[in-house]
Amino acid sequence: MQSDATLRQFVEITHLDVDQATQVLQSCNWDLETAVGLHLAGTEGDTDYGRGGRDTTTPSSGGGVGVSSPSGGAAGAGRPVPRAFGRGQEGGGGGGDDPEGDADGEGGDGQRRPLLRTDSVASTSSTSSLSRISSAVGLLGRAVLGVARTVAWVGSGILSFFSAVVLGPPGVPSESFDEFFEARYGRPRPDFFRGGLREALATARREEKVIFVYCHSDASAQTERFCRDVLKHDAVVALLNENFLVIGLDTSRLEGARTLSALRGRRCPFVALVMPPMGSSMEGSQTLHRLEGQIGVDQLVAVLTVAVGDMESLRHQVRVQSEETQRSRLLREEQDAEYLEALERDRQMQMARDNEEAERRAEEARKREAERERDRRRAEKEDKKRRLEESRAARSVEVRRILEEDDRRISSGESAAKILIRLPTGGRFERKFRADAPLSLLFDWIECRHLIEGGGGAWVAPGSFELKQTFPLRAFQKSESTLSELQLAPSSALLLHPLEAEDDAESEAAS
Repeated sequence: MQSDATLRQFVEITHLDVDQATQVLQSCNWDLETAVGLHLAGTEGDTDYGRGGRDTTTPSSGGGVGVSSPSGGAAGAGRPVPRAFGRGQEGGGGGGDDPEGDADGEGGDGQRRPLLRTDSVASTSSTSSLSRISSAVGLLGRAVLGVARTVAWVGSGILSFFSAVVLGPPGVPSESFDEFFEARYGRPRPDFFRGGLREALATARREEKVIFVYCHSDASAQTERFCRDVLKHDAVVALLNENFLVIGLDTSRLEGARTLSALRGRRCPFVALVMPPMGSSMEGSQTLHRLEGQIGVDQLVAVLTVAVGDMESLRHQVRVQSEETQRSRLLREEQDAEYLEALERDRQMQMARDNEEAERRAEEARKREAERERDRRRAEKEDKKRRLEESRAARSVEVRRILEEDDRRISSGESAAKILIRLPTGGRFERKFRADAPLSLLFDWIECRHLIEGGGGAWVAPGSFELKQTFPLRAFQKSESTLSELQLAPSSALLLHPLEAEDDAESEAAS
């Protein structure tokens, strides 16, 4: 039945229990749109639904405290009021249990009446006790009724969730709303977005468009006219398809009902222009315009035109912001590149300084090593010279003895050879040797001459040397050949050529 479908849709949208939903729909003659608007108005203002609504405690017309009846009147206007409401309160019967306090109390009709006194105190006490008991029972009943309504609301929510998730809600899903609209109303039509509202927000943000949200309800009497005369109008279709992202939502489905409630819509057809977050901003979307109920073509075209202008202004702001962001990014990149270049230059300079320092240290190390090598060679030379002097000193005694013996033999008439030695420094000295004396004696005499002949200024022979004859050109090394055999007798002039200096020069060149 149509009423069962309407009741099920109303329960899914409002989450009321079946009894409350039935009362509200009956009060609205089973008009779903009117019932939803009434429910939303009652939820926001916390007011009564009116006829057939929930019971609320309100002051009665007679001045007492009554409970509103289904017809809107006050039931029990003359009910005794508990003493907790205080003396002098307006109340039905006005009496109380104080025999002296309310002598001139007012009745339920507002007229002043004399206090009715009784002779029986027990009767007055019984009336007061019954009033207290009645009030307590009323409070307890209202508390139980509130708990029952809460349990019913939770149960209806669970039932609605189960039916929406497991069984699938009735109505047209947003993914196929374009097919539904074209099948029912034909073309031309807006190009409805195939997807949910969340996907539409993401797409609109990416394409920089305003979202045209249309909430559809077959229960509304205005829906047919709006779809055929307004949404299919050529001007409206051109504006929507060119400038907006259009999404259609059926309010009989959970997503449509929630969207209608979130956009504060009260009746269908309902239209809202929603601006998604733009640029780098992550703030929420913004609702620009809302239209509902009887919407005309001129009214909708005017709203859409204003929204297009707002969107162009927003796009300009977004482009300016994007350009500023791009400039800032490029500036940061340039600064970062300059910083990296400065770091690279500093690194290169530091490497150059490190290399120079390493070369300097290596050069100092080479110099120290060369100095140590020279010291070593100098020490070796000194040691060699010392050992040579010791050796010459030891030989000089024997050489002196041999030379003294040769002098005596030459004096006795043996043949002699007179040898002249020229020094590299230009000095000279000479001596007579026996003609049959070996050449080694001549070398020993030259080496030990400063020890044999003495004198602080005596010339000292180098460690190694050779003797050269200019004519004929010959060089002589230390040997046992006699002077006569070498044709140096009876006289010869020889040039002393040191060999130790050449050895030292070669060693220094090698180092």
